[in-house]
Amino acid sequence: MPDQRFYVPLSFQVDATFEIKEDEFRHLIKVMRNDVGDTIELINGKGDLAKGVIENVLSKAAQIRVTSVQTMVPKKYSMILIQAMAKKSHMDYILEKATELGVDHFYLFPSQHSEKDSYSPSQIERMEHLIIAASKQCGRLTFPKIHIFPSLQKMENLPTICFFGDVRKEAPPFLDKLNELNLNNSFGFFIGPESGFTAKEVEYIESKYRGNGVSLHENILRVETASIAALAILSHRLGIG
Repeated sequence: MPDQRFYVPLSFQVDATFEIKEDEFRHLIKVMRNDVGDTIELINGKGDLAKGVIENVLSKAAQIRVTSVQTMVPKKYSMILIQAMAKKSHMDYILEKATELGVDHFYLFPSQHSEKDSYSPSQIERMEHLIIAASKQCGRLTFPKIHIFPSLQKMENLPTICFFGDVRKEAPPFLDKLNELNLNNSFGFFIGPESGFTAKEVEYIESKYRGNGVSLHENILRVETASIAALAILSHRLGIG
């Protein structure tokens, strides 16, 4: 865990000076007990990693001078988790672990069996804070984005290759299906709610979004377990992590 890494939503330039405020300021000074002259790392969630020196500590802000900047090479693909809305405890776990596993986008939507059918602005803001914290902890330089859709039928910008967790006996193992494909593009994985997709939803995913039904395990997995299992298998096949 990069414990001296802090989030600032700015573009970094060497010798530029800016202020860290609010939650990040409290973490910088109160939790990590940094002071003038200390060197810290800075991320903006867009692929930049900077180093900076604390030049001054005020009552509610710290002034930082950037000493170096590195920018990561963009990935050639995107991993999209297309997740039926779940209750808070499950959703928190999914967001945190999927961020660690490299998800680039969360597509959230209400399924017929979803325990929730919407998220409030404050809930979405909380999700974004959780993603930032998880990204800092695991060392990510880019933050995944949250996209909210009103229904399964009104999704946009889905990748050309999509999968979904399929509990039917004839569903092939996910890794076997991945080995048949040329993985050089973006990928989406549909995960249903705790009670699963309805037959009509499965039919829609297969016909409208060309979804490939795959098996993640011989047992039926809980919603949060299924999400993490799917992403772990996909990450393994892509050779990341």
